[in-house]
Amino acid sequence: MPISNKPVLVVDDEVLIRDCVQKGLESLRGWKVLRADTGITGLATAKEEQPDVILLDVSMPEMDGIRTL
Repeated sequence: MPISNKPVLVVDDEVLIRDCVQKGLESLRGWKVLRADTGITGLATAKEEQPDVILLDVSMPEMDGIRTL
């Protein structure tokens, strides 16, 4: 199993999904998981942290995933 400290940003409005994705990425790949619960927060986190990967929920209130992208 490759271990890496690559940062990945998970943007999803549902906490259970963020939790599951985080646990999977950390335990299976050793990635550093950053989390955001809205598109607006996701954009700010992405700008500040510059993650290698962004996993983005398409259906979110306020700013959906397509608009965030």
